[in-house]
Amino acid sequence: MNYYITPDYAPAPNGLYLFEKTFELKNEGVATINIFAASRYILYINGKYVCEGPCRSHEKVRFYDCIETFLKQGENHITVNVLHVTDFLTSVYDTVLPELVFELTLGEEVVSSDASWQIKFMSGYSYKTYHMKTTGPYEWIVADKECTELGCRQIAECTFREKGSFNRVGHSPKYILEKRPLPMIYPQKEQKLNIIKKGNDFLEFDAGEYMTAKLKFVIGKNATIKIIYSECYEFEDGKRRRDDASGQLKGFYDFVETGNEAFVYEPFWYRAFRFIRIEGTVDKLETVTAYRVNYPIELSGSFECSDEYFNKMQRISVNTIRCCTHEIIADCPYYEQQQYSMDSYIQLAVISRMTADKRLHRKCINEFVHGQHENGLIQSIYPSTEVQFIPGFSLFWIMMLRDYLSDTGDTEFVSRYVGNIDNLLGYFDRVVRSNGYVTNSPYWDFVDWVPEWNFGAVPLRNEEAHTIYNLYYAYALKNASYILKVIGRNSLADEYEARHKAIAETVNQICFDSERALYTDGSVTKTYSMHTVIWSILSEVVPPENFYDVLSHIADNSISKCSYSMKYFVFRVFEKAGIYDKAFSLFDDWRKMIDLGCTTWCENPDSPRSECHGWSSVPLYEFSANILGVKTGIEDEIVINPSLGHLTYAKGTVPTRFGIVKISWHFNEGVFEIRINSPEKTRKKLILPTGEIFDFENDDAFFKCNYSIED
Repeated sequence: MNYYITPDYAPAPNGLYLFEKTFELKNEGVATINIFAASRYILYINGKYVCEGPCRSHEKVRFYDCIETFLKQGENHITVNVLHVTDFLTSVYDTVLPELVFELTLGEEVVSSDASWQIKFMSGYSYKTYHMKTTGPYEWIVADKECTELGCRQIAECTFREKGSFNRVGHSPKYILEKRPLPMIYPQKEQKLNIIKKGNDFLEFDAGEYMTAKLKFVIGKNATIKIIYSECYEFEDGKRRRDDASGQLKGFYDFVETGNEAFVYEPFWYRAFRFIRIEGTVDKLETVTAYRVNYPIELSGSFECSDEYFNKMQRISVNTIRCCTHEIIADCPYYEQQQYSMDSYIQLAVISRMTADKRLHRKCINEFVHGQHENGLIQSIYPSTEVQFIPGFSLFWIMMLRDYLSDTGDTEFVSRYVGNIDNLLGYFDRVVRSNGYVTNSPYWDFVDWVPEWNFGAVPLRNEEAHTIYNLYYAYALKNASYILKVIGRNSLADEYEARHKAIAETVNQICFDSERALYTDGSVTKTYSMHTVIWSILSEVVPPENFYDVLSHIADNSISKCSYSMKYFVFRVFEKAGIYDKAFSLFDDWRKMIDLGCTTWCENPDSPRSECHGWSSVPLYEFSANILGVKTGIEDEIVINPSLGHLTYAKGTVPTRFGIVKISWHFNEGVFEIRINSPEKTRKKLILPTGEIFDFENDDAFFKCNYSIED
């Protein structure tokens, strides 16, 4: 029988505990191990690293890990390092005491967690965070401080089951314990760090590019060092070239005192950095080793073209997404490590262009559902021990669900969330019924990091119509109607269409400035922004007779501009208007970041806080969906509609639910040629730059046409 085991007491609210067991095996072989620990664990057997976890989860469920490892005959020793946090890590749900449940099976031999285990408290390890209880934890280590021996007690029985730890009467003794829904995340091959600056009491290392990694420091005895992790070099007047070593390295840090013996220091949590500065008795530092860690994306999407800047954008986008993708879709790996719904929507759209693996998508969609409040709003950050609402962000969950349905055709998965969709839209419907439109809320009405706005929110008067949020709502209604029609709930879909028509009429009546052919930011506030242009078009609120007049303001320098978080939707406007070739100038923002030495994409254009922000990885999506031109929808058809812009060739692969689509096109002296290798027995539609359309099913196809850019 397996038991949750725990120490008699916790000497500190946050700390590191060693759960240990020595046992004998009659035979050698590959053992199966099921393991869960609260809050976080690293498993060693016979002194060797095996795995770490558990996978982060939502409040109502915990995930256990199931792995296989080879064990020797005779004596073996298990050590589980359990990090217990109670008051500062918002994406990890705490328990009163550290807990472990463990089961090892080799043939008929079984080793389980019970009161025979030994537990020690690592007295020399203390932990803290530096930013909003979201990152870390970071460590202060006194290596030679003695451990505290603690008693071990059994607190509840546990049975590992894939569908949850329920007994015959449907009861789960502590919390629902389910099998991990994602693959394990293991440290990857060693990454070299180069010394680029040094002095008597400091060393500075460059990893060559931004990374998220587990680290190992071999430090001699009687050493005191401070390890600072930095995204880039900074100056008194801000940031310049990110690798300009004449600046300073600042950031979060670990602190280590080694005592009377040499010490191998390995921070428990992964670290995000490009540069590392080590201060103190650096002559005692023997080696520094980094091992990348991130979600194991099976990269089946690729892109290459005639513009070397675009090729660099592709590589940097891949690196950015990898650094932001772990057991959750993190907005940024350095400052927050939190899963925001809007950020996740964009990042999942990009990930869909990298891999056909949808496990992260399903986990993310399901987690936000569990963050839905009784009023219908979905928490903007989830999983999280703290509650935050950004009403507009809630609606991006519906867009996320619609994209998933279009990509996969998985109506069974999507159908389970109809009630959540209706509950969410019901929140906005009640606001509309009360006021006639969506107003500013008592929560954080964030839209974008616009310099003229107050902390990302449009400066509006109380109770006036929030134009952008009304347009968000209209767009969400369109997405919801699409979902409901696909799964056969036509009556509810018609209701959403009726709501869309009503809110569109209201917005056009009270928020449209006919003299400027622009939507104002509010019904009373007569300021203007690119955001109302974007969302009036995407939501299909703008009447056909005003479409091109409104569209003409997309590059209007007299209105507030959007930052990187909204650029994905700017591209969608050009796509919807059928003028995608005119969108190529938008990539200039990413060219500037390359010229600044960035190896991941920044959070926003001006004085960015974060140097690695997933929502800025938009180029990867654009290259795949619009330059290679491969798209799929709910229909069993692949549509190929390449955009040329200034390029002379492009090639790459695109993962779809039908299989990999391989594209190679060339444009030279007025002749366009394209070769397509795609899954057999799947309908394809090719739209050539001339507008000609060809339907075909063969797996290998070649087309050419005469084409002039002026056409």
